[in-house]
Amino acid sequence: AVNGEGEMYPSDFPIELREYGPKSKGMVCHPDLQMYATPRKDSEFAVTVDNQSPCNVSFWDASGEKHIIQTKGNSVMMVRANAAVHCVGPTNGGTRSILKFIYVGDYRKSPQFWSYTGNECDDSNPNRQVLAARRKPHGLEL
Repeated sequence: AVNGEGEMYPSDFPIELREYGPKSKGMVCHPDLQMYATPRKDSEFAVTVDNQSPCNVSFWDASGEKHIIQTKGNSVMMVRANAAVHCVGPTNGGTRSILKFIYVGDYRKSPQFWSYTGNECDDSNPNRQVLAARRKPHGLEL
């Protein structure tokens, strides 16, 4: 197994497309939430689709050493839940897109799963406004 913990399976959580636009400030440093019941097998994967920016990903390993990586298209990062603190830097006028998905040891949910999936953004959320503006020319609604 890729994580040394035995078999893992694609989760039932939807794959996310994350787009960091030219004005993106990135993402603050954080550990990923434990969304499923088996923490050592609850892992998130981020596939960089493209990175046309100076945007870097930073993370701290188990010994506390900081690493800075400029991810390239077709590269993959794996992060275990509640493990490596990581963050994404600003795009500084460029763009970056990733696909994020979760692999699990089983499908039992942790309490964090339900709090995360219950999080709803109202119309004042800037990300929701950008998405609505992007869909409007195509006659699509949120």
